[in-house]
Amino acid sequence: MVARRKDSSLSQSEDTTYLAYYVVCLIDVLGQKQKLAAWPELPVSEGDMSKLMGSMKETLGTVVTLREMFLSFFQEAAKCINPDLVSALSEQDRERYERFADCNVGVQWFSDTFVFFSAIPNQYGDIRVGPLYRILIAACMAMVVSLAGKVPLRGAITIGPGVEIDQTFYGPALSEAYHLESEVAKHPRILVSDEVLAFLRGAQHFSKDSKVSAATQRLAAASHGYICQDVDGCWMVDFLGESARELFTKHEKGYEAARAARSFVQAEAERFRETGPSKLALRYHLVQQYVESRLDNWDLEEDQAGASALD
Repeated sequence: MVARRKDSSLSQSEDTTYLAYYVVCLIDVLGQKQKLAAWPELPVSEGDMSKLMGSMKETLGTVVTLREMFLSFFQEAAKCINPDLVSALSEQDRERYERFADCNVGVQWFSDTFVFFSAIPNQYGDIRVGPLYRILIAACMAMVVSLAGKVPLRGAITIGPGVEIDQTFYGPALSEAYHLESEVAKHPRILVSDEVLAFLRGAQHFSKDSKVSAATQRLAAASHGYICQDVDGCWMVDFLGESARELFTKHEKGYEAARAARSFVQAEAERFRETGPSKLALRYHLVQQYVESRLDNWDLEEDQAGASALD
């Protein structure tokens, strides 16, 4: 499932080529093309410079902030692993389990699209659920906070083979994520591939150690809490589900972000119903339908819009 090698035909640097199975999350920041069109020519006056700086804040500032937020959420997700998962393990078993839980995330960025990737196996060859668990949590938090900031996202999470060269990822997993995001997702949501579900179902085979295997299976079960099936049958990140609600209650402004996200979705659905185009009206109707289906999980006031979370 994993191999490391140096290959001068792939790279002239001294970096190690890393071949493995990865969890990949591709996220597209929607609406940036129209905002980039508002950039003026290179400034020739103070007024031009002021206009350019304002446009840069809405475009470059937004995507840079999103990248940093996602990476921060990924790191924060390590704290979300229930202590009960490891409390029953001996010190030796706990050290082995932490090998499964520990992971890093890489990121590459082109235009308004990000690719976050994390290797499934570690350096010991252990197959880990931790990278997927943490990316699911980061995706949930990014989706809510971005909608609260009136910056809709669309994306996909997949698992598959790939190669990491000079901190750049390439492979079938990225191709599948791009296909799901660009051809299947349609409206603001983050899809989850069938391979992710199959991976979680196989968690009982990830370790021969019964205690570590039991803890890993519980982490896989917890990961399911951040996934749901949408009305079209696609699996997606359940960013307002019960598990997400429990996650956001740990943050001071969690409910505020959820309320603002709901208000933005409602406003966009109403705007496109009234003014069109019909394609966007349908898409935001579907987002609103999902949001309304999750209200029982939250105590969200009808009239509180909240502030931009990306300001």
